[in-house]
Amino acid sequence: MLRAALVLAVACPLMACSALLYGDAVKLCRSLTPVFVGPQEKIEIRRVDAERTVHGLLVVVAYTVPDPGAQMQRRAVSCIFREGGPAGRLDLTNLATEDGPVGEVRLHLIKRHWIDKGHAAVSDPSPVALAGFAPDVSRSGALILQAVLSSLSGLGIYALLAAAFALVHGLVGRIHLAFGELAMLGGYGAFLGYWIGGGSTGSLAALIVAFGFGLATAALHGTILGSPIFARAGSRSSQHVLIATLGLSIVWSELARLAQGS
Repeated sequence: MLRAALVLAVACPLMACSALLYGDAVKLCRSLTPVFVGPQEKIEIRRVDAERTVHGLLVVVAYTVPDPGAQMQRRAVSCIFREGGPAGRLDLTNLATEDGPVGEVRLHLIKRHWIDKGHAAVSDPSPVALAGFAPDVSRSGALILQAVLSSLSGLGIYALLAAAFALVHGLVGRIHLAFGELAMLGGYGAFLGYWIGGGSTGSLAALIVAFGFGLATAALHGTILGSPIFARAGSRSSQHVLIATLGLSIVWSELARLAQGS
């Protein structure tokens, strides 16, 4: 059991780091597209693909730029990165365009004068992927839409918690003040299961594993604490359950705070 826990503890950060490396590689390769076009030309990112190969992490960025004939020129940049570069950064080992591979001398100059001096960090033509295809809306409309969309996830979580809280209170006639902490533990379990199931790919299997881990975590929590706390306090007045669950809520909140280093 301890060995399995250690494996999970090591595997989750590694998978998270893998997803972060993909994102860093994609962003860096996108930021190299201005090197191969004119300073005033507008770049539109059309597609980005990333995969791990025997040569390293391969990123291909397809983009378009307007030509003098008012048409769009289709271009592409492919980058190969090696992990474990200086200071833990990605090391650009190969670079190519639609015209062929970039020579070693030019690649060295790009790395020294474009990447190392910070020009690449501020030259990403599409910091938000495919933002050029988003419809134009007014500022007030965009703010309202952003507020509505941002609140949907929280609204859904609180609606589920409220329904479950009302169901438990209706069945046992007791107020469970640690209900939010129980949901928090289930959320941590679901997050762990999501990464174990391959969360970096966003697959359906990862969601199924996340659901199973979240359910198992909440069930384990209820089983362990059911006998020593709720079984004894449940036969007494409702104040005993109220005080017991309040103490449990404080304990789990402080443990979560300490575990996060705050």
